[in-house]
Amino acid sequence: MSEVKHQQSIEQQGQLSDAQLEAVAGGVDFDQLRRENLDKDAVDFDQLRRENLEKDAVAHPVQ
Repeated sequence: MSEVKHQQSIEQQGQLSDAQLEAVAGGVDFDQLRRENLDKDAVDFDQLRRENLEKDAVAHPVQ
């Protein structure tokens, strides 16, 4: 199979070889990036709950 046909086949399947992925990634450490994003997305539910309780107390004061 010629290189062009092989490349077209890969593009149609949406898959890249490891070498192609490394070339595209440009040295990015995706595992590190994934960990950083998970840390950013992590929610402190206790803090969120306290903030919501405070908002409710201000919006609906007990008389």
